[in-house]
Amino acid sequence: GGDHAYFVDQSPYVFDAQIFGANGAVGQLDKAGVNTHPNGWGTILVIGFRSGGGLSEVYPDPSNTTSSVTVRPAYLIFDITDPEQAPKLLAEFTHENLGASMSVPTAITIDSSNGTDWYLVFGSGPSPNGNGHRQVVSEQNAHILMFNLKTLSLEAGFGNDGVMDLGESNSFVGDIVAVDVDLDATTDAVYFGTVKAVDGGVVSGNANLAGNVSTWGGKLFRLRINPGSGAGNHNWKKELMFDAQAPMTTRPNISFDKNKNRWIHVGTGRFYTEDDLKSTAPNYMFGLKEPRNAQGKFAMDTYSTTPSVIRTESLVDVSRASITESSGQLNNSIEVSPSLEADTIATLEARQMQYKNASSYLPGWKRSLLAGERVMGGASVLGGIFSQTTYKPEQAYCSAFGESYLYALRYTTGTAWHKHIFLDPDASTTNDDVIDKVQLGVTPSLAPVIHLGENRTEGEVTIINLNSDRSISINTEQNLEGIMSKEVGWREL
Repeated sequence: GGDHAYFVDQSPYVFDAQIFGANGAVGQLDKAGVNTHPNGWGTILVIGFRSGGGLSEVYPDPSNTTSSVTVRPAYLIFDITDPEQAPKLLAEFTHENLGASMSVPTAITIDSSNGTDWYLVFGSGPSPNGNGHRQVVSEQNAHILMFNLKTLSLEAGFGNDGVMDLGESNSFVGDIVAVDVDLDATTDAVYFGTVKAVDGGVVSGNANLAGNVSTWGGKLFRLRINPGSGAGNHNWKKELMFDAQAPMTTRPNISFDKNKNRWIHVGTGRFYTEDDLKSTAPNYMFGLKEPRNAQGKFAMDTYSTTPSVIRTESLVDVSRASITESSGQLNNSIEVSPSLEADTIATLEARQMQYKNASSYLPGWKRSLLAGERVMGGASVLGGIFSQTTYKPEQAYCSAFGESYLYALRYTTGTAWHKHIFLDPDASTTNDDVIDKVQLGVTPSLAPVIHLGENRTEGEVTIINLNSDRSISINTEQNLEGIMSKEVGWREL
């Protein structure tokens, strides 16, 4: 109901960072001669208010109404390295361009001749006023804020004193992800989507006078980094990668195929307000590739080059795909130009993965969801399978029910594979249609948890979903490729 009060309800973001010690942050204390932060390493927890907090004027001394403090939503940054000590608050970060602290941030690193710089990338949220809370809408341009974790302050060399205006009016930023392609301790790119109020409803001031936003849009952005000599001297470039024309709230997922193509998987949809509940606006899942030339060189690897924007009409539409088990026949359910050499899923995957023939190059795929369906939470890619939860409400105000699904798609094609990923509903035949989704329940379910059990060597994992009615859905995904679990690093204490 309308009386629900939000406080600090964002999921925490936890990571290890080498930011303590000389010229760095001061965290939890050492104990009995034991260094809490060996070589400057520690564990950081960041949490935002999400829908909590607002813009308020507070009088520290109620008897003195001439002196007030402006209170805004914030992100709290803690050192939690030693669980036997109380968490140490390193910073409470807020800014006039931040808005609500709804976007889940990401940590990035940049290696230079002066050492490794560590940053947190924050995205601006909805406006922290009555209209912003009511519609989950931004009355300002979307912004990215770059926070230096060693100095615990905004990075002066980024944008305008640490804040970059994306130039997207009435927009806020979704969850953010970073990627270091070659594992050289320097982040190559940061990816994030936006949510834009396209028409209607965005009125500053009195929330009672604001109409409802009738159409939402969104775009996928890329932030690239060109390392300089050290903090304050790095170069940053924000670029539009794709216009989804639908809201993008969830964290993009980054993966690579056998030809080293760089894939960005992301979906669209909102689920914040009662109007969102009844919305039948179109939503999608996308598999997008970083632009690449016939020699295999990625445009993003040359800082002075601006990669081309991916066009929706250039994506392969797999919304009506039908895949036959074993043979992998597409049954003429997908149109590709130029035509595929064979009407099979393996041929479609080969076409999506190839880059040497420019005339038949494909930038990715798109998949339309059902009317009213939208993605819920971040996706995962494991063993060649893209797993994503969605929800389709009943299209009625105050209804608590609908249909929640878990998709299991081939990450390179956006379709089912020629083998059953979910348990085969008819194991007696080998030429049935391969199912690519299962129903989880009647209430929303966020990002799935993947458990690698003892059968992982046989390509089998367990997918666990916690539904909003507190029920738990457990499904098995099988026939996954190349799953292994092994030690890749350690830290001696």
